[in-house]
Amino acid sequence: MRRGIRYPFTHDIAALIKIVRQAGLPLPPDSENLPFVTPFGTLFRYEDEEARVPDSVDSARLLGWAESTLAWAQSNMGE
Repeated sequence: MRRGIRYPFTHDIAALIKIVRQAGLPLPPDSENLPFVTPFGTLFRYEDEEARVPDSVDSARLLGWAESTLAWAQSNMGE
């Protein structure tokens, strides 16, 4: 539990974003796009799963979202 919020241990980024939003906490930039990263949390562990990422989402975009989210998280670590 962090900040009084119970959260499940899951790779489902959309579900985690919903919990954060309901708690009224700030979300990282591009948070609406982060659910596209969810398949990669399991693909490397469970190779039989198939990624369902739209063709319009390329690896450069995914990496950009991940990097901006990491920078956002690092800047908020002191809070």
